[in-house]
Amino acid sequence: MGAAAYAAGAGVRRAARLAKGARGLAREAGDRYGVRFALHTHDCPPDQLKTFVRPLRAESARRRGRG
Repeated sequence: MGAAAYAAGAGVRRAARLAKGARGLAREAGDRYGVRFALHTHDCPPDQLKTFVRPLRAESARRRGRG
């Protein structure tokens, strides 16, 4: 959460959106170089689960549902 919040910018509070953008970059790199990436959330503060981890998991579930 810290890196995503930092990269999103002070006061922006859009860490989940930034993380989704990073996911797109990771997907492109993974496809090109044959590597996989995983979301690392074990350092996420409990009070940020609702606004950071849950939106990312929901998006992941939607993508899996589409195949």
